[in-house]
Amino acid sequence: MRALTIFCFLLFTVFYVYAQNTTIKLIPKPNKVIQSEGVYNIPYNVQLYAAEPFIELAQLLAEYPQLKTLPVELVKKVNKKHTQGIRLLLAEAIDKIPNNAHRITIDQSGILLKANNEKAMLDGILTLLQLSSLLENPLSLPQLTIDDYPRFAHRGLHLDVASHYMPLAFLKKYIDLMALYKFNYFHLELANNNAWRMEIKKFPELTEQTSWRTHKAWYEWSKNGQQFSKKGDPNAYGGYYSQNQLQELVMYAKQKGITIIPEINLITGAQAILKVYPEFVCTETTDKQQEFCLGNTKSYIFFKDVLNEIIEVFPSTYIHIGGNQPDTSHWANCSKCKTLSASKELKDANDIYHYAIKEIEAHLTSQNRILIGRLPLLTDSLAKESVINLVDTEITTSKNQLQKHNLILSAKNSLHFDNYQSDPRQHPLARDKQLSLAKVYAYNPNEIDSELATKIIGTMATVSTTFMSNYEQVEYMVFPRALALAELNWTRQDLRNWHDFEQRLQTHYTLLQDKEINYYSPSYHVNIEAEFNFNKKRNTVSLSSEQLNPTIYYTTDGTDPSIEATLFTNPIELPTSTLIKAASFFQEARVSPVSEKQLHIHKAIGKKVTYNTPWNEYEAQKDSTLTNGIQGDINDILQQWQGFTNGLDVTVDFERREEINSVAIRFMQSKTPEAYYPEEVQIMFSDNGKNYRKIGTVKHEANDDQIAFKNFEIKLEKPQMAKYIRIIANKPESGQLLADEIIIY
Repeated sequence: MRALTIFCFLLFTVFYVYAQNTTIKLIPKPNKVIQSEGVYNIPYNVQLYAAEPFIELAQLLAEYPQLKTLPVELVKKVNKKHTQGIRLLLAEAIDKIPNNAHRITIDQSGILLKANNEKAMLDGILTLLQLSSLLENPLSLPQLTIDDYPRFAHRGLHLDVASHYMPLAFLKKYIDLMALYKFNYFHLELANNNAWRMEIKKFPELTEQTSWRTHKAWYEWSKNGQQFSKKGDPNAYGGYYSQNQLQELVMYAKQKGITIIPEINLITGAQAILKVYPEFVCTETTDKQQEFCLGNTKSYIFFKDVLNEIIEVFPSTYIHIGGNQPDTSHWANCSKCKTLSASKELKDANDIYHYAIKEIEAHLTSQNRILIGRLPLLTDSLAKESVINLVDTEITTSKNQLQKHNLILSAKNSLHFDNYQSDPRQHPLARDKQLSLAKVYAYNPNEIDSELATKIIGTMATVSTTFMSNYEQVEYMVFPRALALAELNWTRQDLRNWHDFEQRLQTHYTLLQDKEINYYSPSYHVNIEAEFNFNKKRNTVSLSSEQLNPTIYYTTDGTDPSIEATLFTNPIELPTSTLIKAASFFQEARVSPVSEKQLHIHKAIGKKVTYNTPWNEYEAQKDSTLTNGIQGDINDILQQWQGFTNGLDVTVDFERREEINSVAIRFMQSKTPEAYYPEEVQIMFSDNGKNYRKIGTVKHEANDDQIAFKNFEIKLEKPQMAKYIRIIANKPESGQLLADEIIIY
């Protein structure tokens, strides 16, 4: 009996371990999965059947090496022999499968995929291919049923190949990954201020004269005159795509269920074009102009001729024409534009811009295409079919206008993948903000505005390559953030969970490694987050890293942590001012630099601050920022750092006279955003808020671009009494001041 019990226990353990190893770890998460016990082992002589609409799609299963040469048998009418093997069949009424959904059933009979149309069937096939990629043995599949459908119809990923040319082979690799994670629109930006990358047969000079430049790094090119060169020059960097190459790419993407949307910056963002064709510049302006002269009738001929060639290459219904905020002063001061304005009864330069947009829209409509553009091109007269690509989700434009159009969201703070992924000190140069994987995942497009939520057809992550000079850097910036975007685009909001996603993601790192993707790997760097409790007068400290289950040791005595220090398991409560140090460990070896944070419990916490000079757009926690007891870090620029473009002048009100021993204020120095230390900080005391006495000045001699933090502190030789403390920091020569905490003991 005891032997039987042991046998049953071992059998259960084997099944349990197997079940744990075969948990479905798909990204995006399917909307419904029912997993059964057991597996289906694909036999070497398996039969592959497909209904007529799915014959071509069945060829995608050739990505299974074992199925590469397998013939596909056409199913005209389902009969008994179609109850085994791999089957791609049309859904029937009894299946109750929605039009945009698919069902995958894997059991002892084989693999059955059902859908109502090619698009939905393709989604099912891609799910199956991803599932196989995640398994140690792709021929041994867990038995299950998946019912799935997308949250949004438009699931986009962008790539700017104008700022940096990317090889065609990489664009195909990019498409492969997009398909695997169920993106269906590839926004390909082919022209902006930096270059023109698409062959236009009527205007060959566009690629001949702007697709090659003198410096590879955009930053160096920008500093050295933004000069273009030509192919063959020793220092020439760049390239362009022929129309044949782009047509090949379009067909490649179509086979994977992806539509390529061409994005060409017309009207604005056109500096590269205007260098080639200066006749399109307003004659009264300089060569720095980035906007076409819209009073020149030849501009409109150029727009239409270029669009005609784009339309021939790209069958996409959507054509993206950019739409950055223009500098309207060119049009306001141009004689040709004034003539246009008079003849068309246009009120101002904005009307001139919208007139040009309408001309382009009308031409696209005549070709059965739909215009996509960014918010600045929105006007009452824009056709309701046109789509707005919403970048800034703080809506200032009339909602009544926006409600007429479908919206594609590319939120600046949540979906711009050219931003840093964490502490900029750990990364190559990027944009000024930070956008972690967790923050991408936390984004919910439907929270934009209740009145606009119904108009959202999907999202698109923007990948501007200004600071990405090669495809390896693109991969580093896009992955794994694109996986978080894939799930928010596909999976119902109520089913999304960060900790569940993080668990599944671990398996996908293997998939990305197998596909040789230079992804950003989770950092061991320890983040120290402190929250001050005003009632208890203590800090609660949490330690974390981007690792799934990090091993972190910390100290509070000023020494560097080792495995002999305290292991972090739960938040730490600290009732006094403390220096906390922490680091990550792997198999007893330290694998991260030591992170440290000085926590202050001081007299100014919670005190009222009067702003004698206002803060700028970096508002942080508004008027509680400087005395909230929280010192910021590079990871929380928007939350804890308050910006001042005209210098800082603030007064702390203690409400009664207090004994003061020291006063300090902390500033950040960083190239992005452009923040520098003040040259000097003055400290003054007052008993009545009117008459101040100068206590001292702290000076700083030189700034640089390195990220750093500094306390500007005055320690008094003897304590002094004061009710008001005024702190004045002068404006730096350029940029702004970023301050996070006034510390008073």
